[in-house]
Amino acid sequence: MEPKSAKRKRSHTRTKLVSAAAQVFAAKGVAGATVDDLVQAAGFTRGAFYSNFSNKEEVFAAALSEFTEDLVDAMQLGIDERGPSNSPNDAIRAILSSIRPLGRVWVLLEAEGVRQALINEDVRRVYLESRDYLQRALLDAMTQSGYAVTEKLAQYPQPLLRTLAELLLNAYSESIIRELLEGTDSTGRLVELLIQVLGINDETA
Repeated sequence: MEPKSAKRKRSHTRTKLVSAAAQVFAAKGVAGATVDDLVQAAGFTRGAFYSNFSNKEEVFAAALSEFTEDLVDAMQLGIDERGPSNSPNDAIRAILSSIRPLGRVWVLLEAEGVRQALINEDVRRVYLESRDYLQRALLDAMTQSGYAVTEKLAQYPQPLLRTLAELLLNAYSESIIRELLEGTDSTGRLVELLIQVLGINDETA
């Protein structure tokens, strides 16, 4: 039986490898990244890699899953710091703004996730689970964000809300791409559009 200290050490090594991998894959993609890139970013050797993973795709799936957790944690922190708001505009902006600092890595990992999901069944499963989890977390955050938003969301069936969350995430990732490429902040327009789609505004909040 493996000693507990060895298990803890291996778990710590795996965690550091996965955390460092997100930045590497965002910069180079799975095809461009090497095992040496991954272990150097985490401060380990190739032996540490192969003690925890079989291949780069396995690390990518783990990194994608962990980064999704980071996005969800950021959304929840944004809601906790902002608190419920009577202004739908401010409430939804707080959610989107909370994940904005992670935006560049998010859109790069998302693009690589699509590519890997189309050619690797194991990555596909993790990618779809991550998307589903992020959509549910976004709906939860919106429900907590403000009284007017919460009241309005309660009027819609769950399948429609899930579609709305998916569309909002897609639209926001596109907004981040536009911002990175053109230097334009399109978040405000997206928030206003969502408010119109939901049929609420600050005047009726």
